[in-house]
Amino acid sequence: MSKSFRQNLFSFDLRSLALFRVGLALLILGDLIHRSFDLRAFYTDFGVLPRWVLMQNSDHCLSLHAMSGSLAFQVTLFLIAGGFALMLLIGHRTRLATVVSWVFIVSLHDRNFLILQGGDDLLRMLLFWGMFLPLGARWSVDHALAEPTLPENNQHRSMGSIALGIQILLIYWTSAFYKMGQPVWLEDGAGIYYALHLDYMATQTGHWVRETFSMGTLSFLSYATLFAEFCVGALLIGTHLRSHWRLLAISLIVGLHVGFSLVLEVGVFPFVVFTALLAFFPTWFWEKTINWFQPDKKSGIFIYYDADCSFCKKSVFLLRSFLALPKAILKPAQSDANACALMEKHNSWVVIDGDGQEHLQFDAARALFQNSRWPKALRFMARASAVVMCLIILPSLAGSDLPDFLACTALLAGLLLGGSLLILALLSEQASAGLRHKMGTRTYQWVADHREWMGRLTAWLRWRSPALYPKAGASVIALLFIIYISLWNLNAMNNRFKFIPRLGAVLHQKEHHKLANWVIDLNSNHTFMPKNLVWIGNLSHVGQQWSMFDEPPKNDRWLVMPAKLADGSRVDVFSKNNAIPNFEKPILPSSQYPRFRWRKFMENILSNGREEYLLRYGQFMCREWNRTRPPDKHLQTFEIIFVQEYTTPDGPASPEQILRWAHYCLEPPKPIPLPPAKNGE
Repeated sequence: MSKSFRQNLFSFDLRSLALFRVGLALLILGDLIHRSFDLRAFYTDFGVLPRWVLMQNSDHCLSLHAMSGSLAFQVTLFLIAGGFALMLLIGHRTRLATVVSWVFIVSLHDRNFLILQGGDDLLRMLLFWGMFLPLGARWSVDHALAEPTLPENNQHRSMGSIALGIQILLIYWTSAFYKMGQPVWLEDGAGIYYALHLDYMATQTGHWVRETFSMGTLSFLSYATLFAEFCVGALLIGTHLRSHWRLLAISLIVGLHVGFSLVLEVGVFPFVVFTALLAFFPTWFWEKTINWFQPDKKSGIFIYYDADCSFCKKSVFLLRSFLALPKAILKPAQSDANACALMEKHNSWVVIDGDGQEHLQFDAARALFQNSRWPKALRFMARASAVVMCLIILPSLAGSDLPDFLACTALLAGLLLGGSLLILALLSEQASAGLRHKMGTRTYQWVADHREWMGRLTAWLRWRSPALYPKAGASVIALLFIIYISLWNLNAMNNRFKFIPRLGAVLHQKEHHKLANWVIDLNSNHTFMPKNLVWIGNLSHVGQQWSMFDEPPKNDRWLVMPAKLADGSRVDVFSKNNAIPNFEKPILPSSQYPRFRWRKFMENILSNGREEYLLRYGQFMCREWNRTRPPDKHLQTFEIIFVQEYTTPDGPASPEQILRWAHYCLEPPKPIPLPPAKNGE
């Protein structure tokens, strides 16, 4: 192994880590917004999981959100979490923002574990490893206000980067091993076939794929999935930091998850994976990007600011960082007689571009923007977003039902398109006159007239010396947790497949008794993870298991909830339009659920042994229904019936109705005792 290869193994580009930080922050904000639609239902005492039920049924609950069951308290915590996510987005006190964001995510997950999925586990782990990485070393407030300036070398390698790389390897390798341990994947090659027949998850595209492609094609896709999961992790981690092979690995992973997301409703998981991949963008990508988005104007910009104004100095340093102008020269205006005269005459900072032209006030900000790489980058993003939106929206206009993944992608593309066009319109070269220029000039003049007040307002932005590498203690902690999660995953796989007992039996057959006895003793001591160390994983929430779709269920179902109202009418309280109960299979069963977390919640509470949660769900349904309807339409009773359909290699079998729960919104009437019988009667 060459020295160069060893140095690049598990190495990351600091600009990629900055992009990863932005992705994490946007992911947290998006997750909070998505959860807020069900804030009352999932996080208050008036919802499906009151706090006393949580405490009785959870082994460990370290949740800030469980301190109060009121809606106002939950809204407050959501806003605080969003504030720290914004700090992470701009890179202010980045390590503190990462730690606190991780604490809030753990608290949120502990408050209602019935709605969690693999994407939540991965988001939690990404934030955990982010605490050991210099996420604010580029394009951040910490970077802009760093004294002394951080080194220009963008390569980073530490225990944090090694941990993040091993985490991605564990996801794909253990997922592949779990699938290989099941005959449905390795022997039958039917993993994709059965996954596509999960109607409560299958999208309209998934229905088309399973009806169009033959069993042989689906078997090929199953084996291709196994091969991809084995290869992409190694290709992503084991390639040179400057190599384009990393981009190939990223493309393969994106293609794999886009394919799954188009045929199955998998929630937030693909977006979390895409966020993790941002950290792996190679240096080669950034070098090409710099050339593509190079501004047409000449380089060599001088920015003069008032040395007596702390707000002015911080502003120009922040602009240089966020506009990616590392070669811009920042000087106090008092150091140049001409610049000082212009500053005092116009009460303005002074920007001199590569052509020697002087710019003042709002025109100076516009000149800086035009000399950065942002105009070309924003135009590219606007075109790409418009194309993506058209490709997604046009099929929906033709009557196709959009999967959650495509709907979220279209929303993100729309936000990116609108934001790009707005910035380009405000700071374009044509904005040198007219209403936009007048508004920009007036805004600048107001800020310039209130510099003292703005200085007090931004006093919290302090000059700092951020550490590029974590301290020795943090590196040791990261190393210990790397070992811990590796053993945790090995232990989980051994608990599933019992490969250590099988190894002992094989050694006994080979008459290697001493080695066999050692292996058996190892297994009797709880294999890789002693029970007295499990609390560490529970407390730190690093416990994980990546067995997604390792054994797709062969019994599919859809839900019907026939109910009786106070006026005697019967409705289905689970259907979107509350129509008359209909037990026929819906055209698209996955569309029964308003959001993917409701799908996960119903999947969890309908499993055996969850009667307590079914009772609380029934009480919630009664309260919510009666809260918004007149007394004659109040809910009296309803049943939870799932229609089960067993999938065979030849297709679905005849469905059967299974009553899972019967709920009375009011106490059922007690039978009236009969009068004592008379003699002879």
